[in-house]
Amino acid sequence: MVIKGASYKVEVEGTGSLQQPGAAPSDEDNGMPTIQEVKPRIYDRLYWILGMAFGILGLGSVLLYRNAATAKK
Repeated sequence: MVIKGASYKVEVEGTGSLQQPGAAPSDEDNGMPTIQEVKPRIYDRLYWILGMAFGILGLGSVLLYRNAATAKK
């Protein structure tokens, strides 16, 4: 693999306007889709998942403790 030069050229074309930082968004409906922040579905069942995880860890700890106690005898 041979790389010649470390620079590249980018050309951007388009129409529109950029908003100034802190400018209030316009409320007009121009047909553009809006962006909505949505939590992942896993948060709907978060307590079930955490309960299962801690239950599995607890059961594994008990089994390891019992196995270590019987191995010493």
